Amino acid sequence: MKRLSSYVKLKLLGLCQLKEDNLMKKSIKIAILIFTSLLFLGACDHKLTDQKKNNQDNMSTSQLIKKAKTANKKVETVHFDMSLTINSFGKKKSQKMKANLDYGDQADEIERASGEITTRQDGLNSYQEFIFPGTGAYFRNEENAAWGYKDLSTYNIDPDYFDFLDIVYSMKDDLKVKVESDAYTLVLKSQNVDLLSLFKEELNLSLTGYSQSSMKKTFEVSFDKDNFRLKAFKLKMISKSRGSRLSFEVDSKYSKWNKISESKFDAPDDISETNSTSTTSDSSDSQEFSNVS
Repeated sequence: MKRLSSYVKLKLLGLCQLKEDNLMKKSIKIAILIFTSLLFLGACDHKLTDQKKNNQDNMSTSQLIKKAKTANKKVETVHFDMSLTINSFGKKKSQKMKANLDYGDQADEIERASGEITTRQDGLNSYQEFIFPGTGAYFRNEENAAWGYKDLSTYNIDPDYFDFLDIVYSMKDDLKVKVESDAYTLVLKSQNVDLLSLFKEELNLSLTGYSQSSMKKTFEVSFDKDNFRLKAFKLKMISKSRGSRLSFEVDSKYSKWNKISESKFDAPDDISETNSTSTTSDSSDSQEFSNVS
């Protein structure tokens, strides 16, 4: 009877061991299945990321312009830095302009602005600073000098952010997309684009004694890769003939969309009576680059 009891105990112990082995096998199977599922999910996520990147890299000009139109409609204030360089027969002229623009929520006309223009030509420098706070306009031709006042009701600053964009949108058949690390850039498909006619008003450009066919053109417009707002543009033209060397380049960068401080548009306190003038209420003023000729 004792032997039988021992035998039963041994057999029961054996069954328990089998159950433990089976449980361990199931645990291993479950662990392997979970690990495999995680690998599968990781692979799917990687494929989706690659697919999104490929879709972005394959963005067409029309798709980019559509996104840019939507994004830039929401721009109310913007800062820009622009430079213009002209070389003609060894003579060089350069201008730099930086400005803060406030279009309000209508995005059609400038409501407020501030900025400065510096010019260097024939070894001489000139300077102009301006503030358009919404009523009247303030100017001065020297840093730290007293301000002059003009009674103006409307302002015009070229190039205008939205007018420039409208011209770019109209060029979609002449442009192609180049994908960069932080931007989508539109570039010319060919040299057969009349850039002077398109931008002569916004950039105050004209040529005397030259045809566009004799110039090599570079035109690039960049949109921020994250928000599709206008980020930069470059327009460059160089004469192909070494005997009559002419080149000009316009380079501009945009930033601080909807983040311009209100203080940038405040009217100054130090106003000079001798430099102030009164004009009719419907008068306007324009700030722009000098003519290229």
